[in-house]
Amino acid sequence: MHERPAAPVNRRTALRAGLLAAAGAAGLAACGNGSSSAVAAAAIPATQPAPPDLSTHTVTRLVSSPGLTYSQIVERYEKAVPPLPAAALAAAIKSKPYKDVQALLAKASPVSLFIFYALDVTPFMTKAGHLAKCKTYLMGNPLIAETMYGENAGVMLYAPLRTAIYTDEVGAAHFSIDRPSDLFNSFSDPDIAAVGHTLDQKLIALLQHLKFPVPPALKA
Repeated sequence: MHERPAAPVNRRTALRAGLLAAAGAAGLAACGNGSSSAVAAAAIPATQPAPPDLSTHTVTRLVSSPGLTYSQIVERYEKAVPPLPAAALAAAIKSKPYKDVQALLAKASPVSLFIFYALDVTPFMTKAGHLAKCKTYLMGNPLIAETMYGENAGVMLYAPLRTAIYTDEVGAAHFSIDRPSDLFNSFSDPDIAAVGHTLDQKLIALLQHLKFPVPPALKA
């Protein structure tokens, strides 16, 4: 007695069978000890939110070396850039209209910049045996940051700007800051980029006010 030959398998039928088998394997994996987790993960539709965008960008570090001592650079910088009037600003924000807040800040700094925070790391580092001195600052202006904030609140990653005054291995003192336009160009927004270039110009004006050399890369 001869056996009848098997009917040819339709490609669509085979595909459906394969999908059902995969779904069954995923169900078994979910009920089992997790040994088939890779199969289960492949069978479950992705419902996780997409990861945040990643941005890679190049930043130019600017260094100005005025030929002064460390103490002289610190003194001149801190005299030119006043501390943010935090108490008066907080009171104005609480009780006055925004135009009065703007007026307060506009007249509080001759260079349109403020020191938000200063950190002198020298005592700790010298205690650890290091010879170099360094003091870092957060410098900026809330009025300038506000002009970018409406486009992307993430600009506050770089506002205020960070500056550093430090000595090198031979004791020479330097003033350093990242070029503002590089930082804000990274947001790929023309309005934010324009503010970054405005900050470049304010930095040039500050260095000239301090009588510090203006790095060529800042003028470019």
